[in-house]
Amino acid sequence: MTEFAPAWSNARMTKAQVRKYIKDMEEARKEAQKKLDEAENSWELKLEELEIKKLEKELDNL
Repeated sequence: MTEFAPAWSNARMTKAQVRKYIKDMEEARKEAQKKLDEAENSWELKLEELEIKKLEKELDNL
């Protein structure tokens, strides 16, 4: 888009491009939230937190 715009003007998105961008970002947000919920339900996040705390304790002991 910027290669067609003159160097002295700012590139702008059309209303249709903004709507598509917002729609795509909303879909990506929903998908990411779904993955977070699945990870939380399968205890993956809690195990990672425990591993991080364990590694932090080991670093403190060094």
